[in-house]
This record gives sequence, structure tokens and C-alpha cells, in this order.
Amino acid sequence: ATDGTVIYSHETTTPLEIDLSCEGKRRGPVLGAVKTVYRDNTITVNYGDGSCSNQTITITVNGETTTKTIGG
Repeated sequence: ATDGTVIYSHETTTPLEIDLSCEGKRRGPVLGAVKTVYRDNTITVNYGDGSCSNQTITITVNGETTTKTIGG
């Protein structure tokens, strides 16, 4: 913010891994998690178990978890 207050932070909680051998079956990371805190909200994105066949990511917002299917 303009007064110097930090309104968000971003942290990689588990290292992100991209598996090039997926050959387009999975775009982006196949493993890892990131956490963002924005004001009073905490958002965590878990990219999966490391397998190319997994087409989901798990998103947790303030303790409420949803699973989203991603393109492949």
C-alpha cells in the first residue's frame, strides 16, 4: 500500500516441479504448492502428485478446499 503496509505475501511451500517428459499431457507444474496471503485471505494452490496423468489442482481459500480440472 502507499503507506508501506504489506497487503500480500507469496511463498512457495513445496518446490514446484515441471516434468518435461509429460510431452504436453500436463501444462505447468506437476508437483508443488504455493501460498498467497492477501489482506485477511490465505490461498494455497497444490499442483498435484507429480504424475503427468493428473489433470487437477487443489485450491484452498481460507480453509475451504476445491479441486479444479485443468486442460491437457
